[in-house]
Amino acid sequence: METSFSLPFNSYDFFGYILPGTFFSMGFMYVFHEKSELTELITTCKDINAFGAVFILLALLAGLYFIGQIIGSISHLLYDRLIIRNIIGYPFQYILDLPPRPEKSMRLVYLLLLFCILQFILAPTYYEFFCKFYDWNTVWEDLIVWLLVCFGLFVLSFWLRLRLVCSVLSRMDEHGNFIEEAKEDSIEENKILAYICDFGVSAFRYIFVLLRKISSTDTKVNDDIRMKFINRVRDEYKIDLECEKKYNSDAYWIGYIGLLTDESKHVGKVENWMNLYGCLRNYSCSFLIIAIVVAVSQWKSVLDGEIEIPNTKVLIALLVLCFILFIRYWIIYFGYYSKYIIRAFALKEK
Repeated sequence: METSFSLPFNSYDFFGYILPGTFFSMGFMYVFHEKSELTELITTCKDINAFGAVFILLALLAGLYFIGQIIGSISHLLYDRLIIRNIIGYPFQYILDLPPRPEKSMRLVYLLLLFCILQFILAPTYYEFFCKFYDWNTVWEDLIVWLLVCFGLFVLSFWLRLRLVCSVLSRMDEHGNFIEEAKEDSIEENKILAYICDFGVSAFRYIFVLLRKISSTDTKVNDDIRMKFINRVRDEYKIDLECEKKYNSDAYWIGYIGLLTDESKHVGKVENWMNLYGCLRNYSCSFLIIAIVVAVSQWKSVLDGEIEIPNTKVLIALLVLCFILFIRYWIIYFGYYSKYIIRAFALKEK
């Protein structure tokens, strides 16, 4: 019996994993190693023979690939699951104007988490900036108060998340099915909690407006394309996306699988868009992780009582790059990839 084994390696492995791993490693070395140490390391490498150089190169590529895989996993959880699924909403649901979108209570939970992470990263920068104008002790006390507020919001987000989970579990039977007539209290039915969620999301609403305006993703497909997509799903799969809400999150997979199964000419374009937005997502996440590492190192300087915090400009540059690449990732994911699948599936020949 013949067997074949091969390690698949394509352009995405290089651009989507090795390159982000390289970005992260270079940023990490820049922050935590002196230039003299890097120069000494390069000088040492010159004395290695050809066999040793090849071995080191292969080991280095394997290490960068492994780091890139970790970054890819983090970017999937942070961007695709946290930001897209639970805050912004999947592109397919927005483009086709299909409910359900992320509930306000769910949005508030993850918005608070994201806000607290950002404040942790920027706190040393706040400290350095205000130390230039105010007394050191006053700034330190104000920073502690602000961090306590952020910690309170962090605890609130976890409490709301726990309430959401308990609310869902209380409405399910032993088989995992929802009990429609269940009257257990949920966040949406509790007037006080509902008001808190409404107010909290309204305070952040300009984030969504700004993101969609900057990325030009506040447009949907025209009504003709929308109805052709929905009618084709109804005719071929007997699913009414406008009425059966449980299938709305699967609209993407219905279009994706249906398109690639019947129309092989679209495979290359769809995979190119997917690889491109995946690479941009990983690049953005790699810069974000470096920014968090830099923030941790800055916190050590703050706790040591230093007023001049190192790598502040580097931190700002990393966050700007992270945001720009995230915007580009969102544009490709929303405006090109998702809309291409919808249009191609709706207009394909029967």
